[in-house]
Amino acid sequence: MQSFQAKRRVEFADTDMAGIVHFSSFFRYMEETEYAFLRSLGLSVVIQDEMGTMGMPRREAKCQYHRPARFEEVLTIDLQVAHNDGLRMKHKFRITHQELLIAEGELMVVCCRFPKDRAPYAIPFPDQIIEHIPLNITRAEEDDTASS
Repeated sequence: MQSFQAKRRVEFADTDMAGIVHFSSFFRYMEETEYAFLRSLGLSVVIQDEMGTMGMPRREAKCQYHRPARFEEVLTIDLQVAHNDGLRMKHKFRITHQELLIAEGELMVVCCRFPKDRAPYAIPFPDQIIEHIPLNITRAEEDDTASS
């Protein structure tokens, strides 16, 4: 599985009145880490080609919280590409502070065209993404994904 790691300091704007990271901030942390991962591969979540604009919207997002993170702590965010069947890609995240598990999450992304004259529609991931993030599906993953 492909992996990537990012660090992020908890800013005051990320927290609630008690200085604890607000639950919604974890989704932003995961998305920022995904963008940094893609940039490290020379990719972007927005791709322009001769047919127009493509992007990678979220089909599903999950986060399970284990313990609070606090203002000014430095979090380590590990991303693993757990699944890529050419139509869906699942990123799994582990968010830690000094080796303590803070949260785990998942983003399921798809690829879509965004034409100006009609609604967005799903397409397979283009070759420039598959070249950097190869297909990695196994039979067990197919069964697991089909039941989701």
